[in-house]
Amino acid sequence: MLDWLRWVIIALSLLLAIVGYLDFRGAHAPRRPTLVLAAAGWAAVVVQAVVAVVALVRGDRPGEFATFIGYLFTTLLMVPAAAYFRAVERSKWASVAFAIAGVTVAVLMMRLDQLWRS
Repeated sequence: MLDWLRWVIIALSLLLAIVGYLDFRGAHAPRRPTLVLAAAGWAAVVVQAVVAVVALVRGDRPGEFATFIGYLFTTLLMVPAAAYFRAVERSKWASVAFAIAGVTVAVLMMRLDQLWRS
């Protein structure tokens, strides 16, 4: 996994969480900055996942393989799940979904790094 990309993902995810929370507090459905941050963060997560899968295919293995794979899939699914919720529920609660997705992805990226190094 790429260290610099992990930090970019964590920063984008936490920023997404903050913007999603601010949209919620302002009683807004997710606005353009929220969606742009979500798209950029998800693109970075996809790149990191591809890097991780290539490393796994080359023979590198994290300490807890099954947990690593589960966390990797979860990071890939969080932002699309929030986007789906936005498509279904166009209210301030969709902003909460993006805030939750941002926090979850940031925490899981830190945990993925811990597993990869163990």
